[in-house]
Amino acid sequence: MRDGAIGIAAARALGGPRSRATRLLRTPLDGPVEISVRAADGAPLRVLLRDRDSGRTLAHAATGADGSAEISYSNCGHAALRLEVRATSGPASFEAAITRP
Repeated sequence: MRDGAIGIAAARALGGPRSRATRLLRTPLDGPVEISVRAADGAPLRVLLRDRDSGRTLAHAATGADGSAEISYSNCGHAALRLEVRATSGPASFEAAITRP
C-alpha cells in the first residue's frame, strides 16, 4: 500500500440543497481512506464520501461545535470515490486533508 496524502488547501461550499464543493479521489488500491475537514469559523458542514458511479453515500459526517469532521472508510473495490462538502447555512470556507491508498 502507498500513502497518498492529498489536501484541499482552501475551498468554499455554498449553502443550499444543490450547492456543494466536490473532489474526485482516485483510489487504485484497496485500503483506508481518511478525511479530515475543518470549517472556518466553525461553520456547519456535511461531509459525504460517495461512490463515484452510483452516487451512493458510503460514509458521512457533520462538523461539530469546533468546526471539524472526520471520516474513516475502508475502501474495497472502488477505483474512485467522490468527496462532497455541503454548507448547511450560507457560504462556508473550509480546509480538508485526505489520505488514501
